[in-house]
Amino acid sequence: MSQLARALAGLDWADPRLIGCLPLYPPRELFHGFGLKPVVLWGLAEHVPALDKAAAHLQSYVCAVAQCASQAVLAGPGARLGRLFFYNACDTIRNLPEILLQGRAGGKPLELLRWHLPQTTAGQAEATDYFRGQAAALIGRLEQISQARFSPEAFMGSCRLYDQARQLLTQAQAALALGRLCLADFADVAMAGWFLPVEEHITLLDELLATAGPPPPASGPRVVLSGILPPPADLCRVLDEAGLRVTGLDVAALGRSYARRPAPMADAADYYLALFAGHAPCPTLLASAGRRFDHVVELCRRSQADGFIFVGEKFCEYEWFDMPLLFERLRGEGLRCLALEIAPGGGDGAAALANRVQAFAEMLAQPPAGEKS
Repeated sequence: MSQLARALAGLDWADPRLIGCLPLYPPRELFHGFGLKPVVLWGLAEHVPALDKAAAHLQSYVCAVAQCASQAVLAGPGARLGRLFFYNACDTIRNLPEILLQGRAGGKPLELLRWHLPQTTAGQAEATDYFRGQAAALIGRLEQISQARFSPEAFMGSCRLYDQARQLLTQAQAALALGRLCLADFADVAMAGWFLPVEEHITLLDELLATAGPPPPASGPRVVLSGILPPPADLCRVLDEAGLRVTGLDVAALGRSYARRPAPMADAADYYLALFAGHAPCPTLLASAGRRFDHVVELCRRSQADGFIFVGEKFCEYEWFDMPLLFERLRGEGLRCLALEIAPGGGDGAAALANRVQAFAEMLAQPPAGEKS
């Protein structure tokens, strides 16, 4: 059983301390400091057996991430979840809370917690004041839920734990780039962390790093991996077996989520203002879109990538709309690019995806036209 599957199997969805979160960058430190258990409902495609409940409430062209998260909340063990936290991202996520409330009608009541991240230029006084109000309102509600006052000491302790996890993820990514860890193992442990208490995730990451071997004597083609989610487990193994070395991660659920490590602060609003102000550019954070292309190009240069692989969730328009211009820019840098579409039930087809990855690896292993091997 994978670490992600084990983490999901161990969840008590009826636990009143559990808070399901969408999208990817919720204030987990704040929830943890109140003794609550945040889980991020992202990356569930391989663990949701059907999408029938989601299909009854969502159009067929809604992205796979939202479909799987909705199914998890409306059917099976997740139907016992009592609270969801949302913040603004794409149009789908903005509209999902009310859809899920309607889908739960007649079932277990669902409480919604929210805050709104102003998508404005960093440092605008009005936006900063507005966000402080949002943070204060959320803290007030969490005090009611937990029957405890906000503790700066507890919050800073939680910040330190999550910072430790981010540091270990950064170390594991460095081992991955050197070929000391395989992508399949790294992605499995990293994704499990979205469904585990941070203390347990730290233990898993320590155990993963302990398995890192020496760098292999020969390096395969170097690639940067990009997308909202890592490839499915089987496709991760295909990338490993094809000899591709992932030297850079522009994946929202992986590298983008732990690249920014602000120092712990006693004031929660200050901490999250610092976190989002310097966050890795991500289409789910619209204000960062202007920095995205330069960031990805610099990542490819820094990681000495030969190729760029975009793993796109089906109908994730914010990511897919970036790709034509981003690919053009990367090809101008001399990189070869591959786009793979992932969807529940197979997307482009598991065998076809594997064949395309293997062919891409073979192409990268050949010198560009006009160069001698």
